[in-house]
Amino acid sequence: MATKQKQYTLYIDESQTHNSFEKQQHFCMAGTIINDKEYNTIENQINNLKRTIWSDCSKPDEIILHQKNIIDASKGKLDISRFPEYERFKSKGFRKRFYSEFAKIFDCGKICIVGGIIDVEYMEKCYDMKKPQISGQPIQYRNQTNKYLITLQLLLENYCHFLILHNGKGRIVYESISEVENERICSKFYQIKLMGSMYITKEAMNNHLLGINFIRKDDNNAGLQVADFIPYAFAREHAQFNQLDKDDTLLRKMKYYRYRGQQNVQERYGIKYMP
Repeated sequence: MATKQKQYTLYIDESQTHNSFEKQQHFCMAGTIINDKEYNTIENQINNLKRTIWSDCSKPDEIILHQKNIIDASKGKLDISRFPEYERFKSKGFRKRFYSEFAKIFDCGKICIVGGIIDVEYMEKCYDMKKPQISGQPIQYRNQTNKYLITLQLLLENYCHFLILHNGKGRIVYESISEVENERICSKFYQIKLMGSMYITKEAMNNHLLGINFIRKDDNNAGLQVADFIPYAFAREHAQFNQLDKDDTLLRKMKYYRYRGQQNVQERYGIKYMP
């Protein structure tokens, strides 16, 4: 009797850091793989964290974890009228406490991280080739790279590798941006699935990859709330920036839970860095 395939979901988010001095953009698309049967475990972990951080709120489970709100609070840019529950993150001590508690969620053993990062300017310098420009006309290209296509390919290769190794099938959940942006990402997903990649055949991708869904942030999805914190930390490391509040506790924890593959090489199978 054939072994029943496990069902997984990869929850994805994206982040881009920009160094205005060096004019470098580091783009990261990354997320967490969760067995569908273990989603409730992650959701319980997230809700327990919210009850700890917002113990004085009447409905802490309904608050959406969002790293941007924490960053805005640390910089004095938070819209308190919209997000009053994040005002407490103005305190550096409170932020450090939160990140320390958040890092513990990964220790439940139900989370596996994959992703891809590129230096956008370096990629464009090496591979974008423009046609001779006519005065007054927009720039045209003989070849123009796409950061979404490249990083999504890196991510899907390793997600598919994970699914093959674990005899599973998996879908993707992406945070909904806009109808146009969702469609753009969706088309890139099916383009890669149709063609395969450098290391994963189209047959393997069709056998193991299911579809892609877009979920709004206010749907309070636990997987997306975990994924919200992953790409920003790795993008900052790739850009050689300090971590938030100069504390790399969360990054070190996330690096430990990167996918290791069958060769135990996280740099290849987990978060893959491109120049």
